[in-house]
Amino acid sequence: MSTLNVDKVDPSTGTALELGTSGDTITVPTGAGLTVTDEVKTNKVSPATGTAFALGDSGDTFTVPSGAILTITGTIGGTLTPGSSDAYDLGAAGAIWRDIYTGDLNLTNRGKEKGNEVDGTKGSWTIQEGENDLFIMNKVSGKKFKFKLEEVM
Repeated sequence: MSTLNVDKVDPSTGTALELGTSGDTITVPTGAGLTVTDEVKTNKVSPATGTAFALGDSGDTFTVPSGAILTITGTIGGTLTPGSSDAYDLGAAGAIWRDIYTGDLNLTNRGKEKGNEVDGTKGSWTIQEGENDLFIMNKVSGKKFKFKLEEVM
């Protein structure tokens, strides 16, 4: 088993870093960034932590270049939040998510500089499902509404 602690790896060509034997680790200093210019592959999961790749303290970064594909298969065991409020999209016009599975759906534009495109106002709403109905709650006024649904055959 070997351990490699680095402050910076900056290769001019080829593979930047390759680890070979079981138990090899890469340690990125707290607050430092790790930029991947091609790909990271792993088939090993650390039994001690349950993670294959982990960053330490707040401020550590893992960067995937524009146009690159980051594939994550598994379960996220924490909260996933954007790095900046109202700055990133989930999906795009040509790359949409197939389905979204969620509990309540919370919608807000209260943190935006401008309001919505229809009447320019700001709001905060939550959609919840009941056994036979869908409900929407205005989180600003506290009012609750039921969607009027019409069954189609």
